[in-house]
This record gives sequence, structure tokens and C-alpha cells, in this order.
Amino acid sequence: MKNKEFFEKLYESAEKFSDTYNEHRKPFFKKMVASFGIKELTLFDISAMNILFQLGKQQFYKLAGFFPFKLPNMVRLLNKLESLYLTERFSENDNKRAIYVRLTPMAYDKIKIATKEFLVWYEDTLLKTYSKDELKIIANAVSFIIDMHEKIKILAKRNPSPLSAHEEFWQNTSYYRFYNNYFYANAPYEKPQLLKKARLSYAQMYVFDKFIKGGIPLSLSSFAEYNLLMPCQTTRLVNKLEAVNFVKRFKKSDDHRTVYIEPTETGKEVLSLAWNSYLSWLSSSLGSVLSDEQLDCMLNHYNFLIEMFKRFSA
Repeated sequence: MKNKEFFEKLYESAEKFSDTYNEHRKPFFKKMVASFGIKELTLFDISAMNILFQLGKQQFYKLAGFFPFKLPNMVRLLNKLESLYLTERFSENDNKRAIYVRLTPMAYDKIKIATKEFLVWYEDTLLKTYSKDELKIIANAVSFIIDMHEKIKILAKRNPSPLSAHEEFWQNTSYYRFYNNYFYANAPYEKPQLLKKARLSYAQMYVFDKFIKGGIPLSLSSFAEYNLLMPCQTTRLVNKLEAVNFVKRFKKSDDHRTVYIEPTETGKEVLSLAWNSYLSWLSSSLGSVLSDEQLDCMLNHYNFLIEMFKRFSA
């Protein structure tokens, strides 16, 4: 049975892979934004639409589980996409009470056409970046990681029909996000009560965690710059954290104009409790099903993929 330190390493590698993986997928989402030609659409909106494209349809209340944020944020996102006639809510004849969400026919067709065009460029770029043997090894590594997670929970069904090498690789990298969100971003572990009260989204939790690990006070402007936040996002997050005594604002004696923030002991303690609870959940979820050899392979595959995906993103 693997110890706590192993699962810390696994989480860190999965997080690093998520960063390089997101860079790997950016050209696709930029292509999608350009194909719609709607100035209000962001890369995040397109990412959410692509999840719906893969799912086909999904019950409204279950959909939040596929996104790394809270239900209210999902509602706001869907309201925006509906106002642009890109998604629609509906019910089926055999169950009028269940509300489903899907792409509108126009949005579905646009993504289908743009994906087909993108895959032509993608195949060419992959073959310029990797040898055919390397590409096969990378594809097998991604597939293995998904296979291991599916032993615990199947979140989406992969297309069983024969695909070309680059199409299968793209499909697997697309489906991986479901498992990353469930196991590493928005995991259903038992959170400390005070953390539940804070109602932080995954993105806000990520920023707070990074701030705690940084270990030094920051000015509000430095905090915003470091985390790539807009001023309004910074104010909203700091207000949330201060309301539950996770951080405090202060001014230095030699600088009365600049407002700084620093973590409180309560904030550090709550984050430590949350981290230990999450690691316990992760080790129980994976360790109770997967062998030590399979877990070692997962970690090795993650570290291998991080380096290989960096080449594509360079």
C-alpha cells in the first residue's frame, strides 16, 4: 500500500500535467472561438461547450460534476451560452421533471466542422513534433492513465469505432479532462466545515493554496498579478477569504498607501486539514483498487507525458 508521500507526488504530477495539457489544447479552443466569431465567447466558454459536444446531453444538476467549479457558476455559464443561442435546456417525454442541457444544432454543427478542420492541422503538427513510435507511446500513456481512473469511476464513454492515430490521441486527451476534474480538481472529498462555509470555487481554492504555499504577504496588486486576476476578481476573492478569517488585510508602518494581505493561522490550519482529507480520499479511492505497480506506472506516465507535451507546446 502506497504512503501519503506517494499520493502527494501523484497529485503534483497530475497538476503539472494538467498545466502542460491545457497548453497543448489551446490551439483547438482558439480555433473554436474563431469559428464562432462571437466576441463574448472566451476559451473557457468553448471548453465547456466542447464537454457538452462530447457528452451529447446531460442532466442539468449532474453537469456541474464535469466542471471544476460550483453549481452557481455553472448556472451563470449556461445562462450566458443560452443567451447566445449556443445551448438549450429541455425535458424528455418520459420524465418531464428532469432538465437536460445540450448544444443547439447550430453550435453542434459548428464544433463538428471546426473539429474536422482542426484535426487536419493537428495531425500535421503531431507528426512534425513526434516520431510515429513516440506518438504511439504517448497515446498509450494517456490511454493507460484513463484506464486506471475508469477502474474506479467511468465518467464518459470513449468512441469505440476505429479511429486514426491522431484522432484517437485527440479523443483520449479530450476525455482525460473528465478524470482530471473529478480526481484532482473538484474531488468529492469531505471538506472541513469552515471551508464549506467559505464556498470557494476550485479556481479560488487553487489561488488560495498557492498563496499559502508562497509563505509571504503580498500587496493586493502583486496578488492579482501573480494569479492573473482582474481587480474585481481579486477584491471578490479577498473579501471571501477575509469573511471567514482565512486572510487579513494590513498596511506596513513605512507604507500607509499600499494594502497587503497575509494568511491567518485559521487559514493555514483549514487548508492543512483540507489537504490531509483530500489525500486520504485520493489514497482510498485509488489505493483500494489499483495495485502498487499500477500506481507506479501512473506516476511514471504522468512524468513522461509532462516532458513530451512540453515539446508540442514549445
